[in-house]
Amino acid sequence: TPFTLTSLSIDFIKSKEMRVIPDSYKFQFKRAQFQVNASDYYLFDGTVPIIYHGIIGSKKVQTLSYGQAYFSQLINKDQNTFAISTFYEPKKIQALGLLFPKGSKNLLIKTELLKKQNDPVFDTDGQLHYDYDNHQFVYMHYYKNQFIVMDENLNLKATFKTIDTVAQPKITISELSDGKRKMSQPPLVVNKKSTVKYGLVFNESNLIGRHENKESWNNSAVIDVYSTFEQKYIGSFYLPKPKEIKKIQFMITDQYLVVLIGNEIVRYRFAQNLSQYFIKGKAENLDKE
Repeated sequence: TPFTLTSLSIDFIKSKEMRVIPDSYKFQFKRAQFQVNASDYYLFDGTVPIIYHGIIGSKKVQTLSYGQAYFSQLINKDQNTFAISTFYEPKKIQALGLLFPKGSKNLLIKTELLKKQNDPVFDTDGQLHYDYDNHQFVYMHYYKNQFIVMDENLNLKATFKTIDTVAQPKITISELSDGKRKMSQPPLVVNKKSTVKYGLVFNESNLIGRHENKESWNNSAVIDVYSTFEQKYIGSFYLPKPKEIKKIQFMITDQYLVVLIGNEIVRYRFAQNLSQYFIKGKAENLDKE
């Protein structure tokens, strides 16, 4: 249901579904997704590529950007700025960039941020985040023990390592007869799902630790927590997860960790020994969640 937006109150009492209506349907959508930011929400598909804008409570969305850039990920920083990850054709690499739907210069691509070791596309695959409270972008690599921190203009601030030991992606690439490249076997995933809030990275590790209990590992998601201001591992915690559930999603609010596991949403309250590390800078909008 890519055009249905569901809202749920933080106390889990009230929920509402809304069928979203774009001002134009003339496209072949492949990866339609939503992103909510305060009172605004965005419907987008980087394969078209298109971004719609709507106001919470209104089911109609208007085209904000069309044809400016293809993208695999999109992060709404503010009403005038989006960060993207994209395939940069001139250099045949994966890159990060800023998209400005209403600006005179509507696209800025930063080709130097993602460092390849072997393959310029698969090596650098990862997840892009924005910490609204501290005005930082974070890019967590999937296949190596590294994440980078950037300012709000995508200028590199720091490169940090996770506690895993895989420093180089273990990926095997083969070239097809038409010149296209693909992974010839499943890659070793180091970091699975992550999110960023209050100067901390919450990262689901995919590799069992040396002293990890195997039974606990098989029935849980292990979340490692890191600082985005210094090379510092804060600690780890377990989220109960049935073995058959392969993927989870999670987000951070002021007091809670909210987790989507299968068809269930679970809310956890942060303990003081973790919330003491929250760095609550001056947010651009105090109603981001």
